[in-house]
Amino acid sequence: MASKEAGRGADREGVEAGRYQCGRDEDGWTIIFSATFANVDRVCHRVAGFLREQGLAPLFAVELGTREILNNAVVHGCGGDSNKTVRFRIFLRDGNLYLQSSDEGKGYLPREPEPGEEDVLKESGYGLAILRRYFDAVSFNASGNEITLVLKNFMSSCSGSVRGVPDAESGATRSGRDNDE
Repeated sequence: MASKEAGRGADREGVEAGRYQCGRDEDGWTIIFSATFANVDRVCHRVAGFLREQGLAPLFAVELGTREILNNAVVHGCGGDSNKTVRFRIFLRDGNLYLQSSDEGKGYLPREPEPGEEDVLKESGYGLAILRRYFDAVSFNASGNEITLVLKNFMSSCSGSVRGVPDAESGATRSGRDNDE
């Protein structure tokens, strides 16, 4: 990695945030951190910086996706154990934006709910449906402990308007999915 930042820090309650290492390469950032919500906040701050480096304002869909996959890694993958590690990567390749998270958990392989199986009154379990709405691709590795989110044609779609924000000239909204326009 071309540059590296490491450190320890405390979250808002004074609890040690633990390991946090950030490295830059030719197309993005890799961040390896202890499974704490304080570190999730630090990663989201780094993601906003990455977008600014690309000449973009921080985008709702990108922060939403980052928080969702990292919170799931902390809670479900690492079981809230701050001694476990989460690895996050954000990078641009061929105009597409990738968010990737992996953890030390046993993995999760989603399945589509059977018709009528949805429980609209439940308080959790909507993350994948939300991610699929905002991202062009959502995929897992074979063991289910790594998720990748993709915004296709990210750089070209952001050149005129930011996703999810109406374009000043045309009034059209860019939602994050090419087929929703």
